[in-house]
Amino acid sequence: MKCVSHLDKDAIGICVNCGKALCSECKVIIKGKIYCKDCVEGLIETEKKPHSLVIVFGYILAVFFTIFGIIIGAWLWGQDHPTDKLHGKIIVVVGIICTLINIILVLTGVVTI
Repeated sequence: MKCVSHLDKDAIGICVNCGKALCSECKVIIKGKIYCKDCVEGLIETEKKPHSLVIVFGYILAVFFTIFGIIIGAWLWGQDHPTDKLHGKIIVVVGIICTLINIILVLTGVVTI
């Protein structure tokens, strides 16, 4: 059997991920298993990406707490008691900060809508 990339060389192994025949020049050994370079790049990209469910859940929580913070904060800000006004201002500021963080995450591509 010949290498899929170098037809003049004999294959010395097969990629455990895609099944391509590989010569010694093309093979990459990771934890004792043979992979082709394309599969290694794919594995590295997969490792870099966070789980999409975690991203979606985190983004939903961030949006919820942003909206919740601004609404509750504005309500407290409008109360007569000085402590409520202070807490309201703090909560509104935190809500605005969360909004800015969400915008930055979307604009930088960390989170996609």
